[in-house]
Amino acid sequence: MGLRNIAWATTALTLLSILFLVWLYPSAQDLMPGNPYWNGLRDFIRQSKAEMIESLDGLGPPQNTVLITIPYAPYRDDELERIKQFILDGGSLAVLDDFGQGNSILKYLGLQVRFSGTPLLDSLFNFKNAELPQITNFEGRLKEKRLRSILLNRPSSLLNVDSTSVLARSSESSFLDSNRNGSADTEEPGGWSFPVAAEMALGEGKIVLISDPSIAINSMIGREDNYRFLQETLRLEGKRVIIDISHIPTSALDRAKRELGQTRKALSGRYTLTAVVFLTLVLALGPLWLQRNKEDVNGRRHQRT
Repeated sequence: MGLRNIAWATTALTLLSILFLVWLYPSAQDLMPGNPYWNGLRDFIRQSKAEMIESLDGLGPPQNTVLITIPYAPYRDDELERIKQFILDGGSLAVLDDFGQGNSILKYLGLQVRFSGTPLLDSLFNFKNAELPQITNFEGRLKEKRLRSILLNRPSSLLNVDSTSVLARSSESSFLDSNRNGSADTEEPGGWSFPVAAEMALGEGKIVLISDPSIAINSMIGREDNYRFLQETLRLEGKRVIIDISHIPTSALDRAKRELGQTRKALSGRYTLTAVVFLTLVLALGPLWLQRNKEDVNGRRHQRT
């Protein structure tokens, strides 16, 4: 068997193996839908039956739809205009943010409310440490839902919120850790409750703000009343739930999986996929088969002589 044929077959099979492993190996990136580990969104997506879109072109009609965004990457102006029109026409937008680009959305929409971008800690009402504050103060329409408590994971807070828009607040032992040293210093805001969730109307639609996207990750969604809080706050029941994943930072693995997914979708026809698999096997194993055939023919000729 020639070394060239062996090298060709080995390369082809190696490439197939790599593609297979990329497809099967789960993402470990923060807040990614396919991530089954502590920091992914897989469990929330399964429970809420959410759809993922990689572009706002897949948004669809706004009626009876909740669009969830975790805006760590900035939106373009045309995307912001698309979101604005979606809300004005009756859609619901949920912005889950702490230290990302959520304020650019709020500014474009002409709202005064902002994400503080500063860690909210609570030295008294927490789970294990101040970076995991426990929220027990629910207001507005959430008062009737009998939520006991939710647990946040290094959240921020909301600023410039009208009191009638607030849905949840931290305790009065919470503070904003402006210098991020983990301690309540005298010059830092504290000693009162801070809004962590709010809702407001815009046009025919609504906007919900939650100052901690980590509430939805796998390690947090089952804590206390976290999932029920999201279900009630975002009004998920009976709605089409869409998560825009195009503004969540991705790893090289995520990008490769996305490309493979798009290719797989393009080749999703049964006969097309079968043909591609057959052609791939032919390209990978063909040289070996031809070489063996040639050796068999030469062997028979040698026996005749």
